[in-house]
Amino acid sequence: EMANWEPDPYRYAITGLWFDGYDRIWVTRGTTITGTFNVYDLDGNFLYMVALDAGERARTWLVLIKQNQFIAYDEDPELYPQLFMGALPVPAE
Repeated sequence: EMANWEPDPYRYAITGLWFDGYDRIWVTRGTTITGTFNVYDLDGNFLYMVALDAGERARTWLVLIKQNQFIAYDEDPELYPQLFMGALPVPAE
């Protein structure tokens, strides 16, 4: 899949970077239309990918991660401002 990938020259590859309370690094991918994150451990090993279940609406969303929670909001809402809050997934032991 990566052999055929051509990056969009007008989009940043990374648009956000956070550490959570479970010692994971959350990297917001700027190359997707939806809000998508690659999650790594502190050694840089890829753990999994997480995507917002909002489709293309998430294109203008900002997500902030702190400790074990996230806050998301749309910078350019179609109707009215909304704030979404939730817990991050707990790592499997």
